[in-house]
Order: sequence, then C-alpha cells, then structure tokens
Amino acid sequence: MRRLRIWACRVLLALSPLVVVAPFIIAKEGWTWDAVILAAIAYGVTEVIMAAVFVLVWGADV
Repeated sequence: MRRLRIWACRVLLALSPLVVVAPFIIAKEGWTWDAVILAAIAYGVTEVIMAAVFVLVWGADV
C-alpha cells in the first residue's frame, strides 16, 4: 500500500503543472472563447484525474 501511495503522489505531482498552465493559455491567446474553454478543460480534466487518484488511494469521502 505504501508503494501505491508513493506512486499516487508522483501522479498528482506530474499532473499539477497542467493546472498552472491554464492561466498562461488565456494570457497567450487573450480572452477569446476558445482560450477560456481550453483553459477550463485543462483545469477540469486535471482536477478530476487528481481527485480520482486521491479517492482510489486514500479512500477519501468526497
């Protein structure tokens, strides 16, 4: 179980840059609908994956 938790932490750390990238997409492209939607998708998909990994590994009640 410890190895699984270490692996999960690595996955969460690997995905966290995607959350940071979302504002830069908007900054580069400007406030167009395409940039806002792309940033929201990048942020949302990353958050869902991170939450799923957290729930699977730690059995959290979300």
